[in-house]
Amino acid sequence: MSVAAETDGHVTAIDGEALGHAVVDLGGGRVREGASIDPSVGLTDVAPPGTWVARGDPLAVVHAADEASAARAVEAVRAAVTLGARPVEPAPLVRGHFWWVGGRGMSAPRGCPVGEGALPPSPAATPPEYFDREEAGPCAREGQA
Repeated sequence: MSVAAETDGHVTAIDGEALGHAVVDLGGGRVREGASIDPSVGLTDVAPPGTWVARGDPLAVVHAADEASAARAVEAVRAAVTLGARPVEPAPLVRGHFWWVGGRGMSAPRGCPVGEGALPPSPAATPPEYFDREEAGPCAREGQA
């Protein structure tokens, strides 16, 4: 069953947790240990953020075992997808870098330089004492590392 957009607009936000709950309500996830999962139910073809949809265009496709659960899932998808007048910039796929060296993890958040003066680009080629320094670079000074 296709979930039709009720208005025109760009997909500006999607509540992923709400979509997950909709799938669980369809029977596609466990509410308690040992519960069965129906592999034939779920959501497909969810319109990603930034997509323009006209009224009646599909926001997602619901796969349900019965009409009542399909109707509940359709309403849950409509509530989880926000449409707006302006497109949104897609979120970055990589938000930062993480290295694991000598039992200690170090990260460089998005926008933090990686390289000289910051975190090393190659942890395998970096001595462990690098990570024991008081100051690991600009990110550490800002409390981000």
